[in-house]
Amino acid sequence: MISTWIRKILSILLTNMISITTFPMSTGRECKALRLGTKAPVFFSSRDDEDDNDRRRNRSLSLKSIVVSLLRGGHYDVANHYSEMIPPPPPPPSQFFHNAQNCHQCDVNAPRSPSNLYLPSGMWERYLRATKNNQREAQQRLTDTLQWRAQEGMDDILNNPHPSFYIIKKYYPHAFHLHGYNGEPVYYECPAKINLDALKNEAGLSIDHMLRHYALVTEFMWKYVSPHENGPRSKGITVIDLEGMRLRDFAGDVISFVKQAAKFTSLYYPERSGNIFIVNPPSFFRVIWSVVQPLIDPVTLEKIRVVKSSDRDSIRNSLMERIPMENIPARYGGSSYIALGYSPEERLLKDLMDHNNNHVKGMQTSSGCYFCNSSH
Repeated sequence: MISTWIRKILSILLTNMISITTFPMSTGRECKALRLGTKAPVFFSSRDDEDDNDRRRNRSLSLKSIVVSLLRGGHYDVANHYSEMIPPPPPPPSQFFHNAQNCHQCDVNAPRSPSNLYLPSGMWERYLRATKNNQREAQQRLTDTLQWRAQEGMDDILNNPHPSFYIIKKYYPHAFHLHGYNGEPVYYECPAKINLDALKNEAGLSIDHMLRHYALVTEFMWKYVSPHENGPRSKGITVIDLEGMRLRDFAGDVISFVKQAAKFTSLYYPERSGNIFIVNPPSFFRVIWSVVQPLIDPVTLEKIRVVKSSDRDSIRNSLMERIPMENIPARYGGSSYIALGYSPEERLLKDLMDHNNNHVKGMQTSSGCYFCNSSH
């Protein structure tokens, strides 16, 4: 049992003041906000009669946004589901979404192929599940998604060169590795081992470059690894390895990157998170988790499993709830003969990046090229 004074010390450490800004409250009053290195607001009232309980609650909510983002749930993740007993309503007319794809950065007069006028089967239902079957909200979220995809060129991101691919993979440990019991894609990541300084100094890369890379990897997951809109394979299993995570990492560029990545994936890839396993958590994270856990939506909470023990047997046994032992990397106690980073999914991703980069260099591919002839 962790004593109250330790909780208080951690609370003070996590709420050190960096700057003060004004923040409007729903009541119409204004309050001041302490901003951490993570840019998360920690509130205190501009009036002397502010209740201590409100201040503590707001600190906890601030902490929640950091931790849930770290777990790839995202502050904006709404993991709600419509009732299976009620059939989902049909999507609105395709022209509604066709217009949404035209933004200020796009050529509105460019011809659109018929396939662009229709949504992939199951996509509309994903947005309904994410909005508790609220058609108006689902329409708005889907419109926002299509506008974002048009602005960011997401439909072509897997066809474009990515010259920084290998150096990002070198300093940002993340990889797909086989699948779960029901064919779900499995993704591993080590946020604490991201070396942003090396990426900046050696390759001149910024967080924006990292976010672009993360968007590419996310798109690859749902276009190549598991191109499904419905069923168990439409949701992924994520393993977040927190080995090496330090308390000060909660106020740096790495967390800034993680939060931004979690935000856009939650907004524009709803209902894609199946299960999240947190392995090798530092001791202080367990304290943070005990504070944040009651604030997380129960549906989202059901997806998250924090493996408190760091021994490989405990990690393996937890992962085996969703992943066959033969598909779990040896690093985590499994019997997979494939090293993490060398799975068929990773080889396919590297082949795709090599293909795109070689095209820019003028290298020709054969007429039977898988990527040139692919419908992805």
